[in-house]
Amino acid sequence: MRSQLLLLVLSLLFAACGDTSIRASAKYEMAAALIRHELSSSDSYMGANKEFPYFVSVEGDDLPSDFIARLSDAGMAFFAGSRWAEGKGMKMQIGEPKQRSDGNYDVSHSYYCGVLCASSNTAIMRHDESGWHVLSSDMHWIS
Repeated sequence: MRSQLLLLVLSLLFAACGDTSIRASAKYEMAAALIRHELSSSDSYMGANKEFPYFVSVEGDDLPSDFIARLSDAGMAFFAGSRWAEGKGMKMQIGEPKQRSDGNYDVSHSYYCGVLCASSNTAIMRHDESGWHVLSSDMHWIS
């Protein structure tokens, strides 16, 4: 009985650890899809400000180096968000996807390079078997 209980606890622990790594990968996949969408639109804040290097954090965590490498074909410089300092480039912060009643997700994202260089935005995204897709992205304010 004791060994069965131990096996159950261990299996739950391993399942939780697996879910965490899957969740971490999914959040960076979402971020990469959002970044590619923003770059493809000249109407987006990022699309209009391609001259900056971007320092990206996702849900408060640095964009990992393997995801930065995946964005190398975008023609822009990306770095971990924690490396940003005022005057160094653009800080991009991407929030946690919040599920909507229609099954899509609201994803907040903001840009900041100084007091008069910032914007707040929300993207509506969908996730399916082929990955993350941006349905729309709207700016709330800009300075």
